[in-house]
Amino acid sequence: MIRLYVLYTLHMIHLCSIGVLPVCSKQVRLMANKTLLSLVAAATLSSVGYAATPHYLKHVPTTYSGEVDRITAKFMTYQAMVGKYPEKPARDFFNNGITIAADVHGQSVEFLFKNYREESSWKTPEQKVVAHYTQQGREELSHEEFEAVKNDIIETQRQASLLAYEGHSKTKDRILTALEKQFKDDKVMKSEEKLVDQLNKEVAPGVTVKDALYLPDMTITDFVPKKHIFGPIPALGITYLNAGWVYYDHKARALDYMDSVPRVLKHECEHRNIKLQRLPFTEAFDPEAWAEFSIMEQGNALEFMRHPYYEDVRYLSKVLFGFDSQRAFDKAFFVTAGGIRTDKAQLEKYIKDTKNITTVVQKVALEEFIPEYYAHFSFWSTVNDKLKDKNAALKLFMYMKYEPTLLGGAQPTRRWLEKNKAIIEEASQKALLRLGDRKRNAPLVVSTQDVLSELKHAGINADGVDGQQLLELYDRLASLGYVRWR
Repeated sequence: MIRLYVLYTLHMIHLCSIGVLPVCSKQVRLMANKTLLSLVAAATLSSVGYAATPHYLKHVPTTYSGEVDRITAKFMTYQAMVGKYPEKPARDFFNNGITIAADVHGQSVEFLFKNYREESSWKTPEQKVVAHYTQQGREELSHEEFEAVKNDIIETQRQASLLAYEGHSKTKDRILTALEKQFKDDKVMKSEEKLVDQLNKEVAPGVTVKDALYLPDMTITDFVPKKHIFGPIPALGITYLNAGWVYYDHKARALDYMDSVPRVLKHECEHRNIKLQRLPFTEAFDPEAWAEFSIMEQGNALEFMRHPYYEDVRYLSKVLFGFDSQRAFDKAFFVTAGGIRTDKAQLEKYIKDTKNITTVVQKVALEEFIPEYYAHFSFWSTVNDKLKDKNAALKLFMYMKYEPTLLGGAQPTRRWLEKNKAIIEEASQKALLRLGDRKRNAPLVVSTQDVLSELKHAGINADGVDGQQLLELYDRLASLGYVRWR
């Protein structure tokens, strides 16, 4: 295919030169440039050879028969690497590694490659090698092989930072739009006025409108760490908020290599941006769930159904979109002591379902929810604190956009809610009163959505259930300690 493309491009250039095509079009010139770059890249890869692939990626599969195969391959690759790079690695010396500085989008980043050391070869002591220490012992890399490691990690960091920035490049403008709408609704601004034109207006001596608002003017460097530490850690990635230090594990790099984008490292770049996530403000919301917003669509169905960061998104998908992750997992995977059997047909169906859900949630979160949250940060943070739920704001925002569909669709659910409206309001008031009792540690009444969810899971027709009986039942369960808040 590459050979045909090259020949076709060269043929088009030849036609231009002999006058059959009077003017060499822009498209042809672009094709020629691309062909030349491809030839150079191919020649470079051929000269470097197998060493151009980092040692931890040499046996990672890159072709799959389908999405189910990719999910299985990722799971098996992770398990295969755990022996060499365990989930809970032994504590090592922090500065035991090679350190280099590299430019990432105009910012100098210090890269530390933990447990990589330049030493004499044990086989031929007169030869210098890069020794890599792991839980399985010591392996020797040539300098060319270590160069592949450096290039891979630096380039992956560049890609992750760029992708993280692209997800938030319009956040400031969206916050301005949300604030402008509010000010006009409150008659603070006239319909023909623009908030952007008033940002430099003084509202007090030395204080402008812009100073009084939170408008994160983000650049790509906000997503670039000060220091990147590559090596074994007790997680796939770790970021120290406010400090700008990012940790990245070998297993994470392999998983990112198997995805269309470096999702793990992109997640850490979200944490890195102090204009979006910094202490102490991250105590007001769920930073882990928020860092997933921009990478949800590229995830897979297994992660959606099981990963702890998706817990509240799973809850929303059950309430609003009728997708029960636990039931889906139980149908798609048969887990035994001897292994896991996959129902491919069921899993393929759930892949489509979760893809549709994550596409919607990611779009709403990035384009509407996050701008709305930062436009009214104090209000939404107070909502989270009042409801003792760091994702309460997200849930309420989604509830305002979509109707619950738990009971066989929007209309049956709406009918049940209307029928039991008084009971629901009474239960909500009791729950809010108990939330305000900070000294009380007793379990609390579950929400109406929990009731609906349990009814549907149990196969009970909610239309025939009296709301007062439900309230009394759950109050009784709460008093006995069986019911807890999420």
